[in-house]
Amino acid sequence: MNITSILITIVGIIFIIALYLMSRISQSKFPKIEDSLLPDIKDDNGEKFTSVLDDIPARDGSTTTPRPPHPKKDSGPTESDSNSKSVEDKNTDTEANNQQTQIVLFISAKDGNGLDGNSIKQSLINNGLVFGDKEIYHFLIETSINKQTEQNSLFRIANGMEPWTLTDRDLIDKKLPGLSIVMFVPAQSDNKKSLSILLKTVEKIASDINGEIKNQQQQILTEKDKVQLLSQ
Repeated sequence: MNITSILITIVGIIFIIALYLMSRISQSKFPKIEDSLLPDIKDDNGEKFTSVLDDIPARDGSTTTPRPPHPKKDSGPTESDSNSKSVEDKNTDTEANNQQTQIVLFISAKDGNGLDGNSIKQSLINNGLVFGDKEIYHFLIETSINKQTEQNSLFRIANGMEPWTLTDRDLIDKKLPGLSIVMFVPAQSDNKKSLSILLKTVEKIASDINGEIKNQQQQILTEKDKVQLLSQ
């Protein structure tokens, strides 16, 4: 083999090695698949949880649907109109019974230092919340349906900012700007007991972690706000 062939072979090997190294460097710059697989956490209305930082005021998740106006007729009501109205009224009553109002509260840090994640986790556990669906904490209550008892989430507490999760990696040795609390209450029922549990629990957690409670408008929760909540 002459010197020219050897040089061509060496140059080819160097070129191949260079291509390989460039390929590896390019791949390392691509985002890893697991980094993009953040949980898609939404509330019962399919909306994102309300951020303690971004939404002023917070969204109201009420599912109320306005009743469309009945078309006017030149002639008097007929039997068909009467039957139609009866069906409409029934549907409206059913919708009213199924309507829910979303209650939103926040616990925010009193200063720019944030809330201690370790204290948050301990307080949530101490106050009866359990880590569960959507990687957030739930206050569970037992309900009986057809003589069967099951546990349902009365309200849930999420991180105050995206991606909303409250896993150990979000809490342990971390600082959080705040927490978002979401609760749905039926429009046609006595919710005073459930709302009392909500307020009592949130007040205890806020005290434990040295935070302050804010209303849906992200203003300090007042006694007047509490009275309005309990009247829903």
